[in-house]
Amino acid sequence: MDGYTQHDVPTGRIMRPAVLIVEDSPSTADLARVALDHVACDVEVADDADRALELARSTFSPRVLVIDPYLPGVHPQIFIVTLHQAVPGAAMVLLLERAVPNPELSSFSLRMFKPLQPRRFATLVAELLNKAKLDAGEGADG
Repeated sequence: MDGYTQHDVPTGRIMRPAVLIVEDSPSTADLARVALDHVACDVEVADDADRALELARSTFSPRVLVIDPYLPGVHPQIFIVTLHQAVPGAAMVLLLERAVPNPELSSFSLRMFKPLQPRRFATLVAELLNKAKLDAGEGADG
């Protein structure tokens, strides 16, 4: 079921790729979820590291991870590595505060800064989902 939500199978609906948003700010998480309303994907939001890892290890199996690496009580690099190990093929986008220096995360090329720009965010996620489809040999049209 790699990258697809399990609940799609019994309903007979067209299976859609999954996106996991890991963000502890409700307003940013809601904005990200709404921004993806017109992207053909299923979205789950985790507001803490434990829930994120639970979803990543479940049948939800996201193809794209959108992560605020600075969750309370979590070391950013360790959390990112652990989450990536849970979903090794998933693309990863970091959501960062502009004012917070983050040299330890400079090796991550896919970064977006808060406040989130919904159109730009949705376009990036759609491109990552299309790339994942192509990489999986599914074609851009599904």
